[in-house]
Amino acid sequence: AMHSELLIVENDRKTRDLVSAFLTYQGYSTTVLGERDDIFDTIGSKPHRVVIADLQTLLARSPDILTKAWEASPDLVVIAYDQPDTARNLPHN
Repeated sequence: AMHSELLIVENDRKTRDLVSAFLTYQGYSTTVLGERDDIFDTIGSKPHRVVIADLQTLLARSPDILTKAWEASPDLVVIAYDQPDTARNLPHN
């Protein structure tokens, strides 16, 4: 049985394909987005439970993208990776 839908946001195609292939192999259903795809349309169209993202890719689209995503889906889990100093600009409780 497939697990939750995972949204992968990553500009680098090789990284995006590798993460997607691994998670699909593990039984997850994945949607992948590159730099030109619309994150808001995708998040709005399917009930994604988890977003795995390159933080700079996310923040380059919209500085408040995480705030908007959590307003739309409070249970959303976001796993973001990037250089350590980028995380300082994130909204947090």
